[in-house]
Amino acid sequence: MAIKFNTLYNHTKLEGFKSDKPSKTQQSFGFETDINNIVKGMIAPSYNQKTPLFNQVVAPDAYENALNVIADANSRFEELPSHIRAEFGNDPKKLLAFIDNPDNYEKAVKLGLIEKKITAEPPVGTGTISTPVNPVEPPVGTGTISTPVNPVETPVTEVSSQ
Repeated sequence: MAIKFNTLYNHTKLEGFKSDKPSKTQQSFGFETDINNIVKGMIAPSYNQKTPLFNQVVAPDAYENALNVIADANSRFEELPSHIRAEFGNDPKKLLAFIDNPDNYEKAVKLGLIEKKITAEPPVGTGTISTPVNPVEPPVGTGTISTPVNPVETPVTEVSSQ
């Protein structure tokens, strides 16, 4: 029995796949999967031409600041030890949600994520004088200079009006 080879001059016709069973192809996706329609969509995008996209864009500085905040949060999260990152599923969003919840304060302090708040007031009679953060300025021309916020660093001087 001789073996037949296919050559450029001799072709045997192969039959395609045939099935007697009903097709499982969903014909409703025919338009979406047609290569001609896909290419048309890439050439002329189908967004609403009546409302310009540039009206929805935030100021460039605000966008850049937002990206910087996100990049900083991600880099700080990546600097955490692996066991802490694993506790939050390696997701910075879960960590931020954990820290924002006041019920998790003690655990966050225990993990070293935040510093414990010091709420103790200095003992009475220690000689400290509290000054207002925003002192009231005297009227112009009274001949006095207002008290600085931190009187220890900058001495208070009086100017006499002549």
